[in-house]
Amino acid sequence: MKTKIGREQILRALLSLFLAFFLWVSATANTDPVKTVRFTNLPVEYINVSEGLVVDNPLEGITVRFSGTATKISKINRADIRAVVDLGSITRSGEYTLEVVIEGLPEYVSISEISDKYVLVRVGNVINTATDFELESTGSLAPGCILLDTYYDDVQVSVIGSDNVTETIAVIKGYYGLSGQNTSFSEEAVLAAYDGNGKKIDNVTISPSSVEVYVTVGQTRMVPINVVLEDEPAEGFTVNGITLSSPDILIAGESYLLDEISKADTVPVSLAGASQSFDAVLGFDLPEGVSVYSQDDVVAHITIDRVSTKTIVYNSVQFRNSSGGTTGIITDELDVAITVMANAEMLDGLNEDTIPAFIDLSGLEEGEHELTIQYDIPDGVTIIDTTQKTVIVTVRNE
Repeated sequence: MKTKIGREQILRALLSLFLAFFLWVSATANTDPVKTVRFTNLPVEYINVSEGLVVDNPLEGITVRFSGTATKISKINRADIRAVVDLGSITRSGEYTLEVVIEGLPEYVSISEISDKYVLVRVGNVINTATDFELESTGSLAPGCILLDTYYDDVQVSVIGSDNVTETIAVIKGYYGLSGQNTSFSEEAVLAAYDGNGKKIDNVTISPSSVEVYVTVGQTRMVPINVVLEDEPAEGFTVNGITLSSPDILIAGESYLLDEISKADTVPVSLAGASQSFDAVLGFDLPEGVSVYSQDDVVAHITIDRVSTKTIVYNSVQFRNSSGGTTGIITDELDVAITVMANAEMLDGLNEDTIPAFIDLSGLEEGEHELTIQYDIPDGVTIIDTTQKTVIVTVRNE
C-alpha cells in the first residue's frame, strides 16, 4: 500500500535539515572562527629577468592581509610567502604594468587585501662602467691634532646598473670619520653613488663596495731655526750676521718624530762669491715624515761685509784648569802672535784681552808636556795665521 507524502511533511523535513546545517555552522564557527593576519614589508621578488636587463624601480616591500579559519591562518609562515613579479615576457627596456602574485599560501586561505596588486615596472639595460671616486672626511680630530696625510689603495671602481639610473650619477663618494682621533689609523670607507642634488642612488652595484683609507694624524711644535751656510763669499769678504724674519718655525709630524727634533736645519744657503748682503727665502731639511706647517715664508738677511786683517802679539799665555795645587811653567821661548780676519768695525776692538791665549792643564801629570796654545775666538772672527802653535810646559805640584 502506497503512502502519500504531504506538502507539510516535506516542509518539516527541509526545515529540520536547515536547522541542523545552521547548528553545524554555528558550532564550527565557535570552535574554528575566521581570522585575518597582516604582513608588512613583504619583499618583492622579480623573477625571469632577461640577461642584460635590470629593474630600475624595485619595490622595497608590500603589505598583504590574509583571511581564513584560525586553524588555516596558524599554518601561515612568513618565510614561506613570496610576492613575485614575473618578467619572463619582457625582452627589452621600457615601462610595463605587471601583476604581483602571492605564492606559498596554505589551502583555503585567501588574500583579503594587497597594497600593490599591479605595479609599474621600469626596465633598463645593464651597464658596467669604470669610474673615478672621491673620499671625504667627517668630524674633527682630537684637540691639538692635525691631519697630516690621507692615502688609499689604488683600486679601479666599476658601477653596474641600469642605463636609466647610471646616467643620473654625479659622483661616487666614500666617507671616513675623524671624530676624536689622536693617532694615525685606517678605516673602510663605504662607496655610494649620488646624483647632482646629493641624493644617494641605491639601485646600482659598486665594486669594490669600499676602500681602505689610511689617515696620518700628527701634532705641531715650534722649534728654533738653524741657518746652514755653504761655500765661501768673495775674497776679502765675510758674513757679519744673519737676521731672520722669524727665529722659530712651526713644524708638524707624528709625535714620536717631533720628540727627536730640537731645531730645524735649513737647506744650505750658498755664499759662493757673495760680495754684498742679500736675502734668502729659507727651505728646511727635515726628517722624513716631518713638514713645515707655517704658512709664511721665512727670510734670512745675510749681511756680507768687507774684511780686514790684524795681527795681535801676546806678551803672556794663561793657564787654565789646573787642579790640586798643580802649576805650569813655560820652559820655551814665547813668540806668540796671531793674524785674524774680521769686518772693520769688529777688528778695531780685538786685542790679547778680547782674544785671550791659554793652555789647558786639565788631567796632566807632573812632568814636561808639549801643549797646544788655544784662543777664545769671538763669532765673526777667523784666525788666518799663527806664529807659534805649541809650547813646552813643565807641570809641577806645589
